[in-house]
Amino acid sequence: MYFDLNIPYIPEIDDKNTDRLRLILARFSSIAESVIALNHVIDDLNKAKTIQPIPYDNVHHPIVQLTRVTIETDVPPSNEEINMLRSSYQLVALRTSNETTFKIACQSLDVDIISMDCSKRLPFRLDQSIVRDAMKRGILFEICYGAGTRDNTQRVYVLQMSKELIATTGGDNLIVSSEANTVSDIRAPFDVMYLMKAFGLPNDKAKFTTEKNGERLFRKLRS
Repeated sequence: MYFDLNIPYIPEIDDKNTDRLRLILARFSSIAESVIALNHVIDDLNKAKTIQPIPYDNVHHPIVQLTRVTIETDVPPSNEEINMLRSSYQLVALRTSNETTFKIACQSLDVDIISMDCSKRLPFRLDQSIVRDAMKRGILFEICYGAGTRDNTQRVYVLQMSKELIATTGGDNLIVSSEANTVSDIRAPFDVMYLMKAFGLPNDKAKFTTEKNGERLFRKLRS
């Protein structure tokens, strides 16, 4: 099963956005049986909204749709605030460019995913001991390749972030997502695997980034 846990979702849904998501889901259906997460990015916890499933054309394979929120902030939320979001979303992620917030997220916040912004340079170096704290707590780190399909400079940032995360995690607890805005941003599982191999992961760990690691989180939701 193919996992892509970051498909951007805009709550103010209109025909254009619905069509965009339907095309993306149909593309996944043509590739493999998949689990995708519709991802609502918020910078204010009061902006949380319920995500409705998107109807799509089942081309070849079934698609499971999950709901996700990504808190994009340089100020760490409380665990109470995070747990309140779980009434509206199945997955909770955090993305930050602040080193202190990153450290707090790794060591104490009840998030499922720490998503790295691969569209720009991270303004601090990853501390292996802090990253390992998050890994011990079962948190997954997310690399998003979509930005690198659209812009040469961002492609360099995707490469840099991937190599740094691989070095600090040892290739464990990693997921790779598309963060696809259009169908053209999506890559097939073997393409993602070869990309991760090119960045330094061995075969098995490269494959786990779109399969086993996401499946572990999926099973946790169903337990």
